[in-house]
Amino acid sequence: MKKIYTHIAMTLMAVFTMAALTSCESDERIAYDLNGEWQGYMGESYYDYWGYENYAEYYTVMSFYRHGSSSYTYGATTGSGEQIDYINGNRYRPIYRRFTWEVDWNIIYIRYETGERAHIANFDINGRYFTGKMRFYNRYGEEVGEANFDFRKATDFNWNQYYNWSQQPNELVGDSIVVEK
Repeated sequence: MKKIYTHIAMTLMAVFTMAALTSCESDERIAYDLNGEWQGYMGESYYDYWGYENYAEYYTVMSFYRHGSSSYTYGATTGSGEQIDYINGNRYRPIYRRFTWEVDWNIIYIRYETGERAHIANFDINGRYFTGKMRFYNRYGEEVGEANFDFRKATDFNWNQYYNWSQQPNELVGDSIVVEK
């Protein structure tokens, strides 16, 4: 009888362990929820050239375009996107950047055209809200900062007004070059 109880206890322990280690949400579902336009606030801590820690606050608009038409097609966890950051609410000097993204093992990986990267590992997303923390890395893989963000789903942001702006790496947006979409 003791052998049966031990066997049942071991089976239950294995089931609970698998349930605890299994993700609550699949990568395809995260990518599906991520698809679209998000806007809100981002507060970033970063280190400057001299090694001092600084803080900047942005109003950010991010658009994620998912590859693949359904949650079960190849490429359903990857895509491309666009981001506009308004530093400290300054509407007249936005930073425009393009990126590619991928969801893998419940982590969102973002790679900007300039070579910088961001990872979002701790987040909460549903159809209306996207909150969490991004970690930023330079093109050499060194961590250079992190940002907490609080986004809401947006459906009416007009990206066309920014396609006549260009983005030089690590600089503010200028109006000298036309960005191709």
